[in-house]
Amino acid sequence: MTESIAHGVAAANARPTCPFCLGTGRVTGRKGATWCGCVLKRIFRSVFNAWLYAENIAPFSYRTQPNLEVTPSGLVRGYKQAEFAADVILVVRRSLDAWHQEVFRAHYLGGLDWRACLRVLTRFAAHRHGEGCPKVDRGNYFHSIYRLQLILGRAFVGLEPHCLFPVRDYYRGYGIRRRQLAVGASARVRAQEHALKAGA
Repeated sequence: MTESIAHGVAAANARPTCPFCLGTGRVTGRKGATWCGCVLKRIFRSVFNAWLYAENIAPFSYRTQPNLEVTPSGLVRGYKQAEFAADVILVVRRSLDAWHQEVFRAHYLGGLDWRACLRVLTRFAAHRHGEGCPKVDRGNYFHSIYRLQLILGRAFVGLEPHCLFPVRDYYRGYGIRRRQLAVGASARVRAQEHALKAGA
């Protein structure tokens, strides 16, 4: 993502009342200008909501069938919703350490409230003998949630060569159905197909 596009994405997704970036989406620190936390959290929520749709709603819609997609490289056949859901989970596994993966699994995938999550995380920390785990309490639990949102927001937008945010760019191909492909075929292509069938 180029600097101008990145600045536009940051400004468009910034929280107008953010006290850190003042609605610009960028903060300046010792390492230079970086994206504000409000932008990264919004990126995370956008991708996670798209993941929830792809995981829970799309399997019951027409999108479960393989679709033909017109891309710059030609026609591609695939399951875009399933591919998106799998890509999100792979990014989560690659970007987070074991503690934050357990927090993500309990809070976001399990849908548990903070008290149930603390019980799960206490068992997890006891199993690992506290290695790489902070003290399990309410404060550290919510700080871990905020931290993983920042980590995953940065990972979703910085993924190369195809990022997961904006989500519409992931689905940037133009989907068509098979009968549309057949109707849109030129007379020459149909004649060739007819000749091949006749010759067979």
